[in-house]
Amino acid sequence: MIKNFLKSVLGLLICPPRISRINFLARFLFWFFAVPCITVQTVKVGSILFGIEFEWISVIGGLLIIIGNLNAFIARLHDINKSGWYVLLLFIPCVHLAILIYAFFFAGTKGPNRFGDEPLKSNIRPNITTENTTIALS
Repeated sequence: MIKNFLKSVLGLLICPPRISRINFLARFLFWFFAVPCITVQTVKVGSILFGIEFEWISVIGGLLIIIGNLNAFIARLHDINKSGWYVLLLFIPCVHLAILIYAFFFAGTKGPNRFGDEPLKSNIRPNITTENTTIALS
């Protein structure tokens, strides 16, 4: 069970070279809302059960949030055919809002670009053909 959990978290940390807008939104929401909640609850439960403050868990949670969000932003910028170095603009006040809006609302490059294949093309599910019927999975 723990192995599956760690595999899932690593799957969220390690992005493919390009991600779609919906994948970016899911990753952004997870790293922005779920991880802080999990971190806070872990610190609370640890202090109740053991009477010790687990500040290091907050530090690890904060690092996971930063790394996960930056990784998702870089993959999204790659989908828009921009360099990952543009992620440094997130650290400039007010400019980060423009980058966030750009990442959420602008469609990625159609077809392959210098960072890889189109993410939506690789998510197409195959058709299942039975004797008389073809079912498209989507």
